[in-house]
Amino acid sequence: MNVFKSKQFLIGLTTGIVFLIFSALIVYFTGDFNYAIRRFNIIFFFSTFIITSSIFLSSYMIAKRDLKLSEQKKLFDAIMEYTTDTIVVKNHSGVYITASKSAEKFHYSPQIISTIGKTDEQLKNLSFQAEDFFKTVEDADKIIWETGKPNNFLLRLYDKNKSSHIFDITKIPIFDEKGGRLLSIAVGHDITDRMESEKQFKSMFYDNSLPMFIFDLKNLVLQDVNKSAIKYGGYPKNEVIGKTLDEINPFVTKDIIFKFLDKFKDGKYKTFRGLKFPLKNGEIRCIEVSLTLIYKKNEPIAVATIIDVTEKLANEYKINLLKHLYESLIKEVSLILNPESENAVFHRTLVALQKSGIFNAVWIGRLELDKNIKYISARGRGTQELMKIKLSADCDKKFLTLAERAICLSRIVYNNDHISDPLLEPYLDFLIKNEWLSACAAPIRRRNKVWGVIALISDKKNIFDREILEFVSKISALLSHSLNEIDIKKELEREKRKSEYLAHHDALTGLPNRLLLTHMLESALNRADRSKTYVGVGLIDFDDFKQINDTFGHDEGDNLLKEFAKRLKNILRQTDHLVRLGGDEFVIIMEDLKNKDDLYILMFRIKEAFAKPIIIKGNDIYLKISLGITLYPLDKQPPDILLVHADNAMYGIKAKKGGREKFWQLYKE
Repeated sequence: MNVFKSKQFLIGLTTGIVFLIFSALIVYFTGDFNYAIRRFNIIFFFSTFIITSSIFLSSYMIAKRDLKLSEQKKLFDAIMEYTTDTIVVKNHSGVYITASKSAEKFHYSPQIISTIGKTDEQLKNLSFQAEDFFKTVEDADKIIWETGKPNNFLLRLYDKNKSSHIFDITKIPIFDEKGGRLLSIAVGHDITDRMESEKQFKSMFYDNSLPMFIFDLKNLVLQDVNKSAIKYGGYPKNEVIGKTLDEINPFVTKDIIFKFLDKFKDGKYKTFRGLKFPLKNGEIRCIEVSLTLIYKKNEPIAVATIIDVTEKLANEYKINLLKHLYESLIKEVSLILNPESENAVFHRTLVALQKSGIFNAVWIGRLELDKNIKYISARGRGTQELMKIKLSADCDKKFLTLAERAICLSRIVYNNDHISDPLLEPYLDFLIKNEWLSACAAPIRRRNKVWGVIALISDKKNIFDREILEFVSKISALLSHSLNEIDIKKELEREKRKSEYLAHHDALTGLPNRLLLTHMLESALNRADRSKTYVGVGLIDFDDFKQINDTFGHDEGDNLLKEFAKRLKNILRQTDHLVRLGGDEFVIIMEDLKNKDDLYILMFRIKEAFAKPIIIKGNDIYLKISLGITLYPLDKQPPDILLVHADNAMYGIKAKKGGREKFWQLYKE
């Protein structure tokens, strides 16, 4: 730009000229010529200084602006050189005047050296871009010039390798100070990979066999659902899109959801369990929800995948309930089976059944001579109202309750959808009011005749499966037996003790077996720690026991084992224990040993016990054994390792049986 045309220079020149004119007027109107000349010189000098200063100031401002323009041009050139986006600039006539380096490859062809200086019309027949490319660009140019606003659109481009790319294009119009068309700038970003990822995601999402939902994390508004979700929930897509999660599922509040999301973002949880989901048909399902975050326009959104665990939880629920049912009954069984009266039997039985949590009502009735059913004992919801309902075993009636049917048919009967039973029509209001949704009735026998009935009711459907019915059958049998034998407790306790005894004792010798050994050994070690004494853990094995079996038979071998156990128990102290592992192997636990001398005394007593022969079929048999011992806490190891060490010592002494001085050996001795 010319200095003499700059704004600063023109202002300075004008000011100087004004001062010169003013000085000339002073000369003209002043009578004193010398005074006027002096005044003129001063004003002239000042005017000259102003004009000169304006020239220098204008030069400086122009230089500064040119420098700024130069820096901006360098920045612009750098952007056009290195940006990965496509940038093209056209003048108002549609002629390309510049383009970023990355944009040049999209109009490459042998006929085109450069796009600069050409219009889209000129490029149309030379470029290998599709026809819709030029049509889209032409429409976009019209829109920006007509509206005067930027326009955003998608454009398909082919590179020099004829690979397809999808670009997100923003075209911006530039006008001059008078509003005339100046330039248009198009900036494009390659979103091919993103579009492909979105395509893959949509395929995975919409075709997934699991129900999936997409919602935003800020407002919890549902944005999309897949086909499986529509089928699963039964809700049409237009009924759920745009609604918040708590509007769709009343079982969860926003506070609960945000709490889950906070834990999810912290990495504590990936799957949310224990949730309920209402289907459109009114059914309530149990679900687990797995969350994944994806980003849409740099904003995170959540993809929720639903897994229906209703059946799984139902099975687990039934298993736990059945376990709890048996546990509850076992806790009460001693009181049930040792009653002072029949009523005590019934009361304790019903208490145990209700404690299980499976049944919300239980009752027992007795069949009277007139075929009426007399209520004996009842617990739970609706049983007080039940007492007002008259029941009888008139098997020809039109409507029969389960209790009446159980007596008439003399077998267990049940309903897993109690209120749908047409034979219960007169009692429907009562059943609905008290939520008797499943029910079972079993006859109680006394002296081989039906004496009465026990009924069990649940507020859940489908509760009576094979396991529960089998349990009810056992309860019915238990009550029947209790009525016939008032001392049933003694019999069952005897059976219980026998079962426990057989479970933990050897049937042949009556000694504790392997199952009881670990507990006995742990207790002995704990006592030794408290009393600061030793425990000897010994493993005994017969020498040549197989030869005795082969010679005299297994029955005599068993008799020999029993005699061995008898003799050894007779010489052991009260603090010592003998366990049979199996075959001819025994474990001896020797407690309260003050020192090794105590051990030597015990070994001498064992030797003396078997100095006398055992008579088998008229033959004198002298028992020979090998005994390996380890001492705790000198050998401070857990029970299983102590047994291994005793076993090692036993095999060590057994290997010397041909010429050994003693039958026992200490571990590492």
